[in-house]
Formats: sequence, C-alpha cells, structure tokens
Amino acid sequence: MFVLPILISLIDAPGGGGKLRHVHLPEKFRRVKSSNLHDFIERYDEYLEGCGGGNKCTKCRAGSWGDMDGGGNPWMYEKRDGPYYGLQNYTCHMCTKHYCTENDCVARCHVCDRAYCDDCVILVECGKCRLKVCAMCRGGGMGEDKRDDDCGGGWACEACVDDYDDRDAVPPDAAMVVSHS
Repeated sequence: MFVLPILISLIDAPGGGGKLRHVHLPEKFRRVKSSNLHDFIERYDEYLEGCGGGNKCTKCRAGSWGDMDGGGNPWMYEKRDGPYYGLQNYTCHMCTKHYCTENDCVARCHVCDRAYCDDCVILVECGKCRLKVCAMCRGGGMGEDKRDDDCGGGWACEACVDDYDDRDAVPPDAAMVVSHS
C-alpha cells in the first residue's frame, strides 16, 4: 500500500484542512485490513470531521451527517468485519459534495460501492430486492430489464435474475449477465 504515505501527508500538511475531500479505496486494499490501513481510515475520519463545513446537506440543506450530529455513521466505515469497511460516507464520488442520507440525497451502488448524488448519477433500484446500481454498472451488463411485473417490474439485479423462476419472462434480447468480482 504505497499510496497510504501520500494520503497521510495530504491530511497532515500544514494548512491542508479541507483539500482532500474524497478517498475511494479499492476493494482489494480494503480486504487486506492491515493496521496501517486501519490507522489511515481512523485518521482520515478525524480529518473529515474536523473539516465539517457547516454540516448541512448540499441538496436538502436540512440533513446533517457524520458523528457531529450525535448520531449516524462516521465519515469512514471503521468496522473491520463490515461490508463497507474503508468506504467514505456522505460524499458523492463524482462531484465530491457532501450529502445526508436522511432524505436519500446520496446512495451507494451495491456493485462498485461508490456513492452518488442524483445530480451526477442516477441509481436504478431492483424491482425485487431494492438494491441500487449506478448507471455505469448497469450499462456494464449487471442485471436485466424485465417485461412483466413478476419481479417487481422494471430492472432486476444480477442476484434476482439468477433467482428468477419464470425464465420465459426474460426477453431473449436482454443484456447478458456479467459476473463482477
């Protein structure tokens, strides 16, 4: 993890408060769960908490985020055994503006683990399980469009396509389901 010293130097730089707005650690980094990575995650969480910036949602201006409001998740998921370990909360992956999760102002794609606001990327919800997928992952063949309402109608994620009982309802010209690892 040669990138950690660079990231640490950015958050430790004198007068550097607020310059680093978003870090998306790849899954292969997050799987390692080394003590150096965990130390960085904790330090970056404290750094983001210190940057605050009014603590109001960019979209609804009502919601707040982070531990500063006395509730909610930290800026960075710190639970080593959790599925979102090392991911940043409350920040759109594209515009890097901060949003609350109270009013669905930002949502996370369950395939690529990136969070997006509605202004940057529309997430499509599976009609069966309600998981959300961003346009990039959906465009990459992650799931299929359904022509009937047996699966909730609309789009179905890869897992629900696999569980879908009525194979005749899957149109022959539907996008091929691609395995994502």
